[in-house]
Amino acid sequence: GSQVNNKINGSGGDDTLTGGTANDTLNGGSGSDFLVGGQGNDILRGQGSGLDTLSGGPGDDVIDGGAGFDHLSESADVSFTVTDSSLSGLGDDTLIEIQLAQLFGGSSANDIDGTAFSGRLFLNGSGGNDTLKGGPGADRIFGGSGRDVIQGGDGNDVLRGQGGNQDSLVGGPGNDKLSGGIGGDILEGGPGDDWLRGESGNDTMSGGAGTDQLYEKDNVDLLLSDSAMTGGLGTNVLSSIETAYLKGGNGANTFDASRFSGNTTLIGSGGDDKLIGGTADDLLVGQSGNDTVSGGPGNDTLQGFRGDDTLVGGLGDDLLDGGTQSDALSGQDGDDVLYGRAGNDSLVGGDGSDVLWGGEDNDVAVGDDGKDATSSSKDDDTVDAGSGIDTVRGGGGGDTIADSVSEIDETFEFLADWVDGV
Repeated sequence: GSQVNNKINGSGGDDTLTGGTANDTLNGGSGSDFLVGGQGNDILRGQGSGLDTLSGGPGDDVIDGGAGFDHLSESADVSFTVTDSSLSGLGDDTLIEIQLAQLFGGSSANDIDGTAFSGRLFLNGSGGNDTLKGGPGADRIFGGSGRDVIQGGDGNDVLRGQGGNQDSLVGGPGNDKLSGGIGGDILEGGPGDDWLRGESGNDTMSGGAGTDQLYEKDNVDLLLSDSAMTGGLGTNVLSSIETAYLKGGNGANTFDASRFSGNTTLIGSGGDDKLIGGTADDLLVGQSGNDTVSGGPGNDTLQGFRGDDTLVGGLGDDLLDGGTQSDALSGQDGDDVLYGRAGNDSLVGGDGSDVLWGGEDNDVAVGDDGKDATSSSKDDDTVDAGSGIDTVRGGGGGDTIADSVSEIDETFEFLADWVDGV
C-alpha cells in the first residue's frame, strides 16, 4: 500500500495484503488470507471459502468476508459497537458475512458492545475500567487489568476478570464459565449450568438457576459450606452452588466439605492431603502422598492411588480403592466395596453387606456385621469374616480364617492351603 488508492489482489494461497493511507481495495482470493486496510476508506474482500481475517483500521470501510468462517479483527484504545452489519469505533464500517469479531481495547476505559452481533465474539478490555458485553453466540470475554464489568449475554460464554480488582461478571442464559482472577470479584452465573472460579481474593459467587459448579485449583487449604468457602484463597460468599470441584497442589492440603450439601469432587494431588467429603455423593481422590480420605454421608467413591492411605467410607454405600502401597480401608455403615490392591492392606467392612478384596501382598480383612464376601489374592492373608452369612475366597498363599464357632451358615472356597483359626 501507499498514499495513492491501491487495488491489491491476492493469489490462490494464504496471502497477507496491507493497504496504505489512501482508499484501498484488497481482494484476498482463495485461501485463508489476512487483509489490513490501514487508514482511509477501504474495501476488503476475503473471497473464496478460506478462513480469512480482515482488519479495516481507521476510516469508513466495507469489510466482506465472503464464503467460509471469517474473522473481523480490530485493536485500538477506543470504544466499539458491533452488529451483524456494522462496526463503529475507528469509523463507521459496513460488515458482510462476518462470523467472528475480535475486538481489543487499550489502556483507557473502553466500552465494547456486541449485544446485537449474532456470531461469536472474542473481546478483551486490556487496560482500564472497561464494560464488555457479549451477544447471543458462544463468546470469550476477558477484562484485562482494571475494574471491569463483563456481561456474557445468551450462549455458552467464557468470562475472565483477569488482573483487575472488583470485577463484575454476569454469565446470562447459557452454560457459562466464569473466572474472577486476582482481587475480590462478583460472579453471577445466571440461568444455565454454570462453572464459577473465584481464584484469589474475597469473592462473591452466585450460580443462579441450573446446576452450577464451584471450581478451585490451588495449593491451599479450603473449608466449604453451602454459603461460604474460606481458606487460602480468601473469604468467599456462595449462593446457588450445587456441586464443587476442588483440587490441591504439591503441598499437604486439607479440603473440608463436611458442611456442603451438594456433590463434591476433591483431588489431593501431591503431598499428604486430608480430604473430607460432604453430605451427598462424593468423589475423593488422594493421588500422591500418604492421604487421609473420609467420605461422610452419601454413596461415595474414595481412591487412594499412590502412598500409604487411610480411607474411611462413613455412612452410605461406598466404594473404597486403596491403590498402590499399604492402605487402611474402613467401610463403616452401609453396603460397601473395598479394594486393597497392591501393598499390605487392612480392610474393615463395618456394618452392612460388604465386599472385601485384598489384592496382592499380605492383607488383613475383617468383615464385621452383615452378609460379607471376602476375597484374598496372592501371598499370606488373614480374614476375619465376622458375624453374618459370609463367603470367603482364598488366594495363592497360606491364608488364615478367623471366625466365630457359633456361625454355621458360611461358605469357604479353598483355592490354596488354609489354616482354620477357629
